[in-house]
Amino acid sequence: MKKLLLTLLMLFTLGLAAQATELELFDVTPANSFSKTGSASATESDLEINGYTFKVANVWWQKNTSNSYMAFKKSGSPVGYMTLPKFEDKTITKICLFLTTAVSANNSKFDIYVNDTKIGSTITWSAQGTWAEFEVPSEYQIAGTVYKIVSANNNNQIGFGKLKIEYGAAATAEKVTLDEANLEVKAGESVLENEAELDANTTISWKYNYTGEVANPDITYSYSVDGGEEVEGNEYTYAGEKDVVLTVKATSTNSVSKTVKLLKKYPTVCPEPVFNVEDGAKVYAGQAVTVSCEGADIEWTVNDATITGTSYTITEEVGTQLTFYALASIEGRNPSTGNIETLTAEKEITVTVVEATEATFNFNEKNYGLTRFTAGSDYEPTLTEISEGIVKINFTGNFRLWGASAGDQLRVMSGATFTISVPEDYYIESITFDGSTSKATPDKGSLSSGNWNYNGFASAVKFTCSGRVDIDKATIKYAKVPTLDGDPTINVTHASKKGVLIVEYSFKIANHNGKPVEVTANIAGMEHIAFVDATPANAPARVAGESTAVSGTLRAEHADLVDASNLNVNLKATLGGKEFFTRQATVTNTTGIEDVTVEGEGDAEYFNLQGLRVAQPEAGQLYIKRQAGKAVKVRF
Repeated sequence: MKKLLLTLLMLFTLGLAAQATELELFDVTPANSFSKTGSASATESDLEINGYTFKVANVWWQKNTSNSYMAFKKSGSPVGYMTLPKFEDKTITKICLFLTTAVSANNSKFDIYVNDTKIGSTITWSAQGTWAEFEVPSEYQIAGTVYKIVSANNNNQIGFGKLKIEYGAAATAEKVTLDEANLEVKAGESVLENEAELDANTTISWKYNYTGEVANPDITYSYSVDGGEEVEGNEYTYAGEKDVVLTVKATSTNSVSKTVKLLKKYPTVCPEPVFNVEDGAKVYAGQAVTVSCEGADIEWTVNDATITGTSYTITEEVGTQLTFYALASIEGRNPSTGNIETLTAEKEITVTVVEATEATFNFNEKNYGLTRFTAGSDYEPTLTEISEGIVKINFTGNFRLWGASAGDQLRVMSGATFTISVPEDYYIESITFDGSTSKATPDKGSLSSGNWNYNGFASAVKFTCSGRVDIDKATIKYAKVPTLDGDPTINVTHASKKGVLIVEYSFKIANHNGKPVEVTANIAGMEHIAFVDATPANAPARVAGESTAVSGTLRAEHADLVDASNLNVNLKATLGGKEFFTRQATVTNTTGIEDVTVEGEGDAEYFNLQGLRVAQPEAGQLYIKRQAGKAVKVRF
């Protein structure tokens, strides 16, 4: 009888232990009783509810009168998930979710994960306003297990308003005998054996995979690094600064251990240095040549002279050739031997220094020292001048660098001015603006559709703003100002009896930019008389150069020139359509001979008495005939 009573008492006690206890973790359905929002971000964060800490990503509180709920994002990477707190003293048997009437029963689906492994069946509902109960598989009913609730519907936003668990008391911990083969070491999902090459800040974890009959095996964990002090725990974060030996241990009735060599992840090849200019490029004074090589040390030279830092500013004269040599070095693992050694890579480029021809202010990419504003009505407090190479922009009035999502821009306000300039021995050929510049008026030239042009040589142009001007980018093309190399030589011969006037000229252009040269003439008080170009056909070409010689002959014939006196000739030279110089000359030689000739060769050309070329002369008419360098009056 006594034995029977003891048996009944034991069964009764076990029955009580088997009864599950219910614990509500949260109820977020009231619209005014929950202030936490969760995170709609893919980045995991902590969410405190009722004193419990949940880890969530792409999960937030969706307010909906009395049917509020924790919403799980319908798509994204990762999909919405919520990790439950860890209960060391509880064996969870059920996870229960309540679906409010604000969420579709057809769309709502959730999976439960343990250590990134899906367990059991997908949670679903047949109707709104009901509970769904998830039975935790027996093999996962272990105290301290962490469960993750994950959205199982990528097409719709879903959620639940209440969460509760059922649990039993954790079984009494018992010592067990351990076998080394069941001690598993992992980095993420990868099982580690002997040695592994790892990234910095990799977390290493280990656990003993117990398969015996004891419900709650009493197993503790520890580790040591490089044979040092033993530390409790089953996680270690590898810093990645050097190779280390990690020894992990599991202890119960006995102890078992495993040793893994953690290898620093070294590169197996050194990346090649990268220059910001190409081999064979043309560079200009003031331009910066830079070199980079991610993760590597760099030593570099220019024409065998060592460079400090990673940027070199060109200061050499035009025409200088510069050879840049860069050697990159990095500590790496020799792929052939596995040894750690210095790996290297090199690169060499040669560039030529030339005269710069343009500068670009790109406010999308560079602030030029300006203060960046994104709100308010304040303006640039300090700077009134910015520069790019030899080009400067000076400001008066209100302006600022405005930060915008589409890209930063320079904003110059109504009433303000900005002046773009180059040194006095240069001139601005053109300016191209990206942005809105219709309210800017230049003091010279014209601005149309963001393009400024001027029929002259100007080293500065001032723009006055009648409204706000927005500039994303401004590209200024410029060149050395062409100048006369010495005084022009002008000889004027007057054949008074024939009414012919010959103008011979020659001059030199310093800094000739290769633009076409045009020389014209007229006679003061006789502007109706036209000159024709009588320059010999074999005259030398006028090409760009430090000093270009230009010469030619102009000829006029007219009845008003017969026996005329006190003739003053105005000579005008243009360069690329821009006025270069003007001069006035008087007759230097008067002759009464019938014919006036000029040197040269060529086919016969005919001009009327007004000096205009005639393509098809008519019989019986008087013309000026020019051939083989000689000009004579003939009747055709």
